[in-house]
Amino acid sequence: MKNGIIYCRVSSKEQIEGTSLESQELACGEFARSKGIEIQRVFVERGESAKFADRTELLELLDYCRKRKGELDVLLVWKLDRLARNVNDHFNIKATLLKYGLQVVSVTEPIDSNPEGKLLETILAGFAQFDNDVRAMRTVQGMRKKLQDGLFPWNAPLGYRTVTRGEKKTLPDEAVQPLFGLLQKAWKAFATGAYTKAEIQRLMTTWGITTRKDKPISNQSIDNLFRNPYYAGIFVDPWSGEEYEGKHTPMITREEFARVQQLIRDAEPLSSSPS
Repeated sequence: MKNGIIYCRVSSKEQIEGTSLESQELACGEFARSKGIEIQRVFVERGESAKFADRTELLELLDYCRKRKGELDVLLVWKLDRLARNVNDHFNIKATLLKYGLQVVSVTEPIDSNPEGKLLETILAGFAQFDNDVRAMRTVQGMRKKLQDGLFPWNAPLGYRTVTRGEKKTLPDEAVQPLFGLLQKAWKAFATGAYTKAEIQRLMTTWGITTRKDKPISNQSIDNLFRNPYYAGIFVDPWSGEEYEGKHTPMITREEFARVQQLIRDAEPLSSSPS
């Protein structure tokens, strides 16, 4: 009798759509019984994308196989795309498992060791990557369309909050404390040129401004704040560099933002010239 393990994975969306962990494990278990394979352990990956090979359960699985090299014969998956959605990752994981003595078997796809089976395996791994690439492209297209429409597809920065009731929109954050007004005050004070970044940072601390995690404003937080064009009502497409006007309430004017950027540049130390 052969010894085997099972690997199941779903993203939360896939679980909603019916690709449940239970159905995967059931199919793998039935296949194992029909082939005389004794399952030693089941590894379950919840809500993890297969775009990357550093998933928690997958890494534990590989370590488990390494420690039991020569004791296990087969890894069962419901479909090859449970293991990886990238051709290189698929064959790298497979090569590692082969080194430990395990064969990868898809219980719903006829993958054999003959030339036809190897070709089908490569095709299926390629389709998994193709599907993943198409999804990623559509996601990017959706985010770029939102930017063009003046809507921010990511979490709003400090001083704003995102409201999802009805139409998703971003509003000044006045819910707990007048954070929007305090940050606006800091921006306008800095734009006068009368304060250094360190002085503004101390002022913001005395005003009780903290990060969303309720931590003091750090040097990095100050840099992120005063370099972010969002506060001037500007969205920058990270893929093309194009600028769009946001529909949210700007905290400062574009002129004030430009003035702050110039003050930051003027305050930066000049790189030493060669002797």
